[in-house]
Amino acid sequence: MYGDLKRCQPNEMKGDIGEIIAWHYLNRISRPKHDQIDIINKSKFNDKQKSFLKENWRSLDLIDLENSIIYEVKTKNYNYGKLKGVKNKPSVSEKFIPVMEKAKELGFETKLVFITFYTNWRYGLEIKEFRRSLVCPYKNKSGWQIWKNKKIKYAKAGI
Repeated sequence: MYGDLKRCQPNEMKGDIGEIIAWHYLNRISRPKHDQIDIINKSKFNDKQKSFLKENWRSLDLIDLENSIIYEVKTKNYNYGKLKGVKNKPSVSEKFIPVMEKAKELGFETKLVFITFYTNWRYGLEIKEFRRSLVCPYKNKSGWQIWKNKKIKYAKAGI
């Protein structure tokens, strides 16, 4: 079997690969989707910060617990010698922006990691301070959610 990461479904695979690249680049900080939540109890955070982290643990991409930095990883493709979406902002869920703003209020640094996938196994990585103007919230379902719903629908229909 052969696959194409630029066109694969679910599109979250590309996001997972982007998170792993950022995780390696940032010296293997915490990956909440894969790390146990009890490491928060051993951290230096105050009660409000710990409560925030526990509440949002699985929705965060990467966390540097020692330096109080939360990272959100966004990926994009480089196609045919032209960057697609250079002027387009990465989309985020409606809940994402309030979570990042609350994190800032509580004293966390918030950063966006942009990873561009090029041909021939190359990638570019850029880290920016989080600003609301750098992302675009979406109200509709993501491509992954649409794909998942179709898969469930077809499974129920026996297709």
